Amino acid sequence: MKQLLPIFCTSVLLISITSTTDAQSRQWSSSTGKFKVEAELIKVDDGKITLKRADNGKVITVALSKLSKADQEYIASMEGGGSTSKSGSGTKNTAASEAKVTAKAVWSTPKFVDGKQEFDLQLELICKGKAAAEAIEYGMLQVDSVKDSSGNDIEIKKADFRDVTEEYEKVDRQDQFFAKHPKNGVRLTVDLTADASAGKLNDVSGKFKLKTGGEQSKIKLDNVAEMADQEVENAELADLDVKAEIKVDGADLRFELDGQHQSIFKVEAVGSNGKPHPKQNGSGSGGGGSLFQYFFHFEDEVPKNISLVIHVVKNLEELEIPFQATNLKIPKKPKSNF
Repeated sequence: MKQLLPIFCTSVLLISITSTTDAQSRQWSSSTGKFKVEAELIKVDDGKITLKRADNGKVITVALSKLSKADQEYIASMEGGGSTSKSGSGTKNTAASEAKVTAKAVWSTPKFVDGKQEFDLQLELICKGKAAAEAIEYGMLQVDSVKDSSGNDIEIKKADFRDVTEEYEKVDRQDQFFAKHPKNGVRLTVDLTADASAGKLNDVSGKFKLKTGGEQSKIKLDNVAEMADQEVENAELADLDVKAEIKVDGADLRFELDGQHQSIFKVEAVGSNGKPHPKQNGSGSGGGGSLFQYFFHFEDEVPKNISLVIHVVKNLEELEIPFQATNLKIPKKPKSNF
């Protein structure tokens, strides 16, 4: 029984450096040719390279498959000469192996149907670890098996607001008001068709995916109220293949992104004091799959000196974290107050 569902989790995976090389600084390019960086090669490990940027000294990790053909050939020649180092740990993905997933059966918060309180039995999964704590983009939850105490398969309910799809969706962790993410982790729940009579949940297994990235940067747009109703002209956004437009309606500001916006994981409205404005009130897709919007509300009108800080992450990679559990006791079902 395989079921694919979106989950609330998703960012930057910082991989510790365990060894170094004597390589000189050189220019590295992405496979598309859009991104270039001057950096020193630090390490090659399990299909990834670790680089130290020449301009700011930051360490970044990039998948070999994301590099240009010339860079991949350069790495291959160095590996042949034995000058690059490998950790030799045998672990396919350090972050995935260090992440810990716990599972339990819980009851949902009350739902009102025809004036009555109803509760859904849920499977709750909590992932803790560096990858979950720093998640920027969430992926898919794949449930391979959930059985009751008699060995019968338990199906996952399809919620109206949760589209069963294999496509990745973006989420800003702060927008998930009811997600109840634990500190340094990610919490996800799915509704089950079983009830309290099932006794226990058994043979619970599957995996979920995070998207992580190795290089963060920021783009700042000043005095954005003056840019209303016109396309934003910004070279950095253009390099990302993103078109942006700002809409202002009284006290509301909407920042629209169209195109390859997947590398943008957060947008903040910042005042003249440099601090984020507290009135950010959401984000979401709309108007088609390529459009993503951020919404901000102010008390009277949008201040003239408000800036937008756009947080960008590049070199996103997919990380799979498996889970497996058995004998999950189903707690006593809550009583309805109505």
